[in-house]
Amino acid sequence: MNETTWNWARLDRKGIEALREAEGTIGADIVLVYGDGGPVADDATRLGLRPATLDASGLERLQGLERTVGAVAVAYQRA
Repeated sequence: MNETTWNWARLDRKGIEALREAEGTIGADIVLVYGDGGPVADDATRLGLRPATLDASGLERLQGLERTVGAVAVAYQRA
């Protein structure tokens, strides 16, 4: 089985602000953003977290964040 390597997204100031806003409005405990070119995202970062269940509004906001930063955003809840 091939393992996927996830990398942290490199965010500029606008991206960081968008991430902080999303974390406060989508109904999740934390949002992590993955993209090309950043350092490898250690699996240990996600220990104790599970993917969040989002309502339609939260999902729309998460997708808006992805468009803003040009990377994959995943919302998590503490397990």
